Amino acid sequence: MVFTHFLGMIEIMERHLTREGVGHVSLTGRSRNRGKPRFHEDSACRVFLASLKAGGAGVDLVAGSVVIHYDRWWNDAAEDQATDRVHRIGQTRGVQVFRLVTEGTLDEKISAIIERKRALLRDVVAEDDPGLLKSFGRDEILGMLAGPG
Repeated sequence: MVFTHFLGMIEIMERHLTREGVGHVSLTGRSRNRGKPRFHEDSACRVFLASLKAGGAGVDLVAGSVVIHYDRWWNDAAEDQATDRVHRIGQTRGVQVFRLVTEGTLDEKISAIIERKRALLRDVVAEDDPGLLKSFGRDEILGMLAGPG
């Protein structure tokens, strides 16, 4: 699975894979048959190319075992959602995830912002603390939602 948010990059990758004789299929917002791409049924189809948003919604990709995020997106949840499509019920193999970042580029800056956001979330919300939400009363929660006053 290769995810990118640039349709032009998918076209470049398609041309390269065709030249090399590598079976592939693509999924973008323009794709008509999103339900079950050929990738699941055709063992000669080795690479699944998808736009980040099209591949992150409504498609199970359990036939894959490697996810490559070719370029980073500002919203890491979109990347996570696309990656999660490979971790669905029925997946029988371990899944490796790679996020490609070129040094000295905008992608490197985006990656740093994403990591800072993830660290902030980890510091503010302890995911592994099941009692966290229970520790706030109704009035406290309403007060937090009301904001500064």
